[in-house]
Amino acid sequence: MSVSVLLLRLAGPLQSWGDRPAIDTRMTGRAPTKSGVIGLLGAALGLERGADLEPLRELRMGVRVDRRGKLLRDFHTASNYEWTGPKRLQPKNLPKSEVNASGIQQLRTGKAPMTTVRTWRYYLQDASFLVGLEGGREFLGRLDEAVRRPWFPLSLGRRSCPPAGRISLGVREGESLVAVLREEPWAPRTRSERAAGDEIELEFVWEDEEGGEVVRDVPVSFASTERAWRERVVTRDSLPVKVAGSPATAPLASPSPVDAEHDPLWWTE
Repeated sequence: MSVSVLLLRLAGPLQSWGDRPAIDTRMTGRAPTKSGVIGLLGAALGLERGADLEPLRELRMGVRVDRRGKLLRDFHTASNYEWTGPKRLQPKNLPKSEVNASGIQQLRTGKAPMTTVRTWRYYLQDASFLVGLEGGREFLGRLDEAVRRPWFPLSLGRRSCPPAGRISLGVREGESLVAVLREEPWAPRTRSERAAGDEIELEFVWEDEEGGEVVRDVPVSFASTERAWRERVVTRDSLPVKVAGSPATAPLASPSPVDAEHDPLWWTE
């Protein structure tokens, strides 16, 4: 019995998939989280933050790590300065201030010292992932159309991380979620990658009730006052994948008619 799987190509200059609560240090997972992918699909569908996520949570997810990317650390500062005077006199910019090595800020206006919060945010540079979502074909078809013509702008984990290129590769049929992920050829970028051979070993992460790893990235709600997540069980393994353009792979399918009509700003017309 075959299953239906929606394939998404998640690639871009920067990605960040938060996999743990954080305030001053915001880490990123090394692969897309289910919370992040559901957020992307919710934006494509035009869902509000408090919308019911159950139909999206029921999708079984798998990830193929095509390129791990490099880890980037970005340094931020934020001040708790607050204007207390008349609004009509409020300056457009924060007043000039002096900050010592401990992050303590003394405003030149003579007000009490304030704290400058230092934060670190981590990103994946030049990473690429193939995400598979297993579910009912009709619902996956709706998601496919929504990703091609999204209601809200899509991002790769954070709003500052826009995707590059086409995201949805369409709905495929196969023996299993992992089989569909393996059947999609891996695309080499450089001459040395093309000369590496007909197959390449890639890392896979997929939902599996008998898996050996528990991750907590299934969103219960995205509402600002009710954010919560629950756990799922996954399996990690390295599996061989055919290289695109090699004699072992068939010619790639031509783009669908929907691709030629793609307009990410159609809703502004």
